[in-house]
Amino acid sequence: MPTKLRASDVFVAIKAEYRRILTERRDDLIAVSFNAVLVAICWYLLPDKITNWLFTLHGALAFPLIMEM
Repeated sequence: MPTKLRASDVFVAIKAEYRRILTERRDDLIAVSFNAVLVAICWYLLPDKITNWLFTLHGALAFPLIMEM
């Protein structure tokens, strides 16, 4: 039988995760930020030929999807 997930448990978990991100070493946050900046630079500043080679998805909704990955 599946256990029920309470909203208070979710809020406690989210609060703990934010506390971990802001107090411990920020390696994961730096890596995600660096990758986001790198993708944005490649997406907007490289010529179309190279951008088409790097990214298989194109269009308005493709950029947020690629940033998420």
